[in-house]
Amino acid sequence: MKESIDKNGKKRNNDRGFWQVWSIKVHRMIRFVTNDMWRLTDEDVSGPRWVTINAMKSVFLSVRYFDQNDLATKASALTYRTVISIVPMLAVLIGIAKGFGLQQYVRDWLKEYLPSHQAEFDQAFGYVENYLMQVQGGLFVGVGLIVLLYTVFALIADVEDTFVSIWQTQKRRPWKRRIIDYTGAFFLMPVFMIASSGLTLMMTTVQGTYFSEYIFFGPILSLILNLVPYVTIVLLFTGMYMALPTVRVHFLPAFIAGTLSGIVFQIFQALYMSGILWISKYNAIYGSFAVVPLLLLWIQLSWTIILFGAQLSFSIQNVRKFAFEKDTSKVSRRYMDFITIVVASLIVKRFVSDERKPRTIDSLAMESKAPIRLVADAVHRLQSVGVVMEVNYAPDTKIEYFSPAMDPDKLTVGLVLDKIDRCGSESFKVDRAAQFFSQWKLTEATRSGHFLPPADTLLRDL
Repeated sequence: MKESIDKNGKKRNNDRGFWQVWSIKVHRMIRFVTNDMWRLTDEDVSGPRWVTINAMKSVFLSVRYFDQNDLATKASALTYRTVISIVPMLAVLIGIAKGFGLQQYVRDWLKEYLPSHQAEFDQAFGYVENYLMQVQGGLFVGVGLIVLLYTVFALIADVEDTFVSIWQTQKRRPWKRRIIDYTGAFFLMPVFMIASSGLTLMMTTVQGTYFSEYIFFGPILSLILNLVPYVTIVLLFTGMYMALPTVRVHFLPAFIAGTLSGIVFQIFQALYMSGILWISKYNAIYGSFAVVPLLLLWIQLSWTIILFGAQLSFSIQNVRKFAFEKDTSKVSRRYMDFITIVVASLIVKRFVSDERKPRTIDSLAMESKAPIRLVADAVHRLQSVGVVMEVNYAPDTKIEYFSPAMDPDKLTVGLVLDKIDRCGSESFKVDRAAQFFSQWKLTEATRSGHFLPPADTLLRDL
């Protein structure tokens, strides 16, 4: 134990001082991560510090909501659905590719990008051929074909519903739109696979012919070839994170999440292929049956990576919504009513002005300078009482726009507060007519000013 002498000649324990200093630093760090950094806005920080703080917030939110949304359990559910849908999905994909004479390219692409599952793919392709032969022979025409397509579409619908829950929205695509989108995706997948394989083949040919004599270009082309699988999977993940949610996802959050998830997915693939993870252990336990738990583990972890990436893209895009999070969760009723009136007046004033574009939650938060989460809660309150409604504004239907749901000449401050006050059920057995008559009347009396000046001021006049 280290000791030193202080000014008074007494021995001082340096180890205790060292641990006290680090304890204080750790407590400060915990307080900053859990409280202080959520009170910092874009106006308070800028530059590299702004990037660092937003990155910390995004990771913190992703981990927290991954647990709160129970995404590990949802990954397990999607694993089950995937196992059920593997053969039907391959049948639809290869059937479409076969119509263009491209089925071999699709097979080669799948084997190239998932080389650790050669045996499973060979077996699955055998089942697929049987499916397609029976369809051509008429055995699956009608009900069988409908069941086949339903199995495939149900998997994608489950994935979309999971993304909807991650993005905390109630919007869902109608089935007609889903069928059109999913069918288009299946037609585009073979094109994507062939383009990726063609790019790899072209780079290999160029490396082996035109630049084989140049020492400088060889390593560069080799590096590019090694990066092609990473670029392909990053683009695939980015497209998925942008297309599947029913709200508008900006490119940058989707790209960052797609890049991180894609790289982790490829690293996991490399570890899986090299036999570092589980293979020797499960072969010893299960023997030739080991392919089943290995496949399940691979699908489970793949979905876990994908869903965490989706949660990360949500966190990056919506990190501003969680400013003053602890304060917004404890906001007073009076202040919430105030924010609601501010939001309602901004929506109404935009509607009666010459500007045609309706309000969005982001524009309301920017103009009012209120925390965006409070603004979103206020909009939802106004929607629930029928004061405002969501409207479509072409060309982007994924952004939520809001306009008044009532005549602006009738929307007063008191009317809005009265509607909010009365929202919900009052049909309970509490005796308001006799036993608790005084309490009920006094409660009503506190609301009697809703329709008297100045509460009768129109929102458009504020």
